Amino acid sequence: LLLSTAAQDDAAAQEAAQQAAQEQQMPQALPGIDTVVVFPDVSDNRFALGGIGKLLIGVKNNAQATINITAVTGSLQSPFDLAYYVQNFTASEIGLVLSPGESASILYPFMPYHSLDPMM
Repeated sequence: LLLSTAAQDDAAAQEAAQQAAQEQQMPQALPGIDTVVVFPDVSDNRFALGGIGKLLIGVKNNAQATINITAVTGSLQSPFDLAYYVQNFTASEIGLVLSPGESASILYPFMPYHSLDPMM
């Protein structure tokens, strides 16, 4: 699952992520914005096909400016070719404003097609 938000610590990793984001027409990561994502209902690194999955997104604004999180969207992409989209997930409007120093958690539900071929 790829989200349109990212945080990078390493300069080389950040450059690679920016290149991938440009190729995939994704928004760039903002400096000073830390994110973490967790699948709260997954314990074995797999999520059920055809059922509603949940992604919990943590956001911390360490920047000097207020940010507006307007929406969250996701997609399922091939692990072998990130340009190959298996499924796009519906955007969820958020409308959340975070001042400097504030943090928030966002729950993003998604439903993978039940007909996907699970990878072993």
